[in-house]
Amino acid sequence: MQRKRGIADICAAWAGAYDAVFYCCDRFAQHPAGDPCRSKVLDLQSAADRVIRSACATVRQRVIDIPPGMTTAERVSRNPARGVTR
Repeated sequence: MQRKRGIADICAAWAGAYDAVFYCCDRFAQHPAGDPCRSKVLDLQSAADRVIRSACATVRQRVIDIPPGMTTAERVSRNPARGVTR
């Protein structure tokens, strides 16, 4: 629980600085070239998703989901908040 509280505190501290959080839940290759550490944390992805979403909800942070499987260019072009500035 200590870890979850830490993430919630970070979200609460920074929530007012952002209009929204863009959330990408894509799962990438387990052994990509150049990233030897990724395979060590793959089992944490689903748990991290739940904790981060929960922390954002707790502080009422707006979350914009990015559909999985899109290229970077597609993600940018379909961004519903594109061009929005504070």
